[in-house]
Amino acid sequence: MKKVLLSLLLLFVAILLSAQNKEYEDVVYLKNGSIIYGQIVEQVPGEYIKIKSGERNVFVFRMEEIDKIVVEEKKPPISPRKQRYNSIQIKKKGYEALVGTSFFVSPPYFFGENENPTANGFGVSLTNAYRFSPRFSIGVGIGFERYDEKIKALPVFIDIQYLFVEYPVAPAISLNGGYAFGWSTNESIPERYKTGDEAGISIAPMIGVKFVYHKHASLFLRLGYKLQELSRYDVHYNYPSNSYSVGKYFYNMILVKAEFVY
Repeated sequence: MKKVLLSLLLLFVAILLSAQNKEYEDVVYLKNGSIIYGQIVEQVPGEYIKIKSGERNVFVFRMEEIDKIVVEEKKPPISPRKQRYNSIQIKKKGYEALVGTSFFVSPPYFFGENENPTANGFGVSLTNAYRFSPRFSIGVGIGFERYDEKIKALPVFIDIQYLFVEYPVAPAISLNGGYAFGWSTNESIPERYKTGDEAGISIAPMIGVKFVYHKHASLFLRLGYKLQELSRYDVHYNYPSNSYSVGKYFYNMILVKAEFVY
């Protein structure tokens, strides 16, 4: 009996010493899914907290950004790079501006046999969007595009975006559609054959990845398919003078787009 009691006493002492040797730290769980480990150095109830993570990093979070604060057993140290990644805050709501550039190419055989000539080009755009939630936003924008058929266009469009996760690196889908006001700068075509409306409807479903490196700054890369209405001029070689005809066609294009979001 004495041996049993002695064994239990030794086990109790071992558990007590083990618990005393453990180190604990504050853990802040943010609503965007990020987790910050460290020591809370300042806290104003109902307003904000300051948490020191590592030797140098001090982060400040408003109470409405925080899901919960707990004390947990200290885990192995996290690299400063991982800490910076975890501390990035995803924008919840509000306005944001997207400044981007895009490139598009129409392969000769994209969807079966394409009777239309290729319509390669590039463009720039400016979009003003409103983020209704961390994952969903709608914006309107304008831009400038140039096609290798010497057609220039001013597109006006709506851009809808959805992020699958609320993390600094987030896959996304989007839909862009609108109307492009175009005109021809081809000097070889007589002015009387130019309609002044050489562009038209466009629609572009895309997939992409958004890289958030600051709450108010990110990079958005997208790849997709663009259907663009453009005019095509056909030359009829008739002696002694040539004649022209113009018709509108929908061009199938691969679209690559890069945007800075502020």
